Amino acid sequence: MRRSLKTNTLVVISDQTKRVYRDLWKDGALLYIGMGLKGDQNIDFGQNRTLKESQNNGVRVFLFEIIIPGLYTYRGEVKLIGEPYQAKQSDKNGLSRIVWIFPLRPI
Repeated sequence: MRRSLKTNTLVVISDQTKRVYRDLWKDGALLYIGMGLKGDQNIDFGQNRTLKESQNNGVRVFLFEIIIPGLYTYRGEVKLIGEPYQAKQSDKNGLSRIVWIFPLRPI
């Protein structure tokens, strides 16, 4: 995730070519994994907090997907459609950890 204070926007990148983040499309919504490669993720770390508060903080959120390595595909503006929730996944070292999942839907 990358935030711009100048434009008040947040770019989220769903990279399907890397196995650390296992984002998943389900019923028209992207279940997007938060920031943090090792250990349990923190909902208030970095842009996780920005995305968590995006319904109220005025930040517009834009999605890019990577399905082919190096090829970014713009998917448009998205919005958080529910409360972020936790799940267990493996970190970059293969160790079990808690991740935050953000349900996002294209606008």
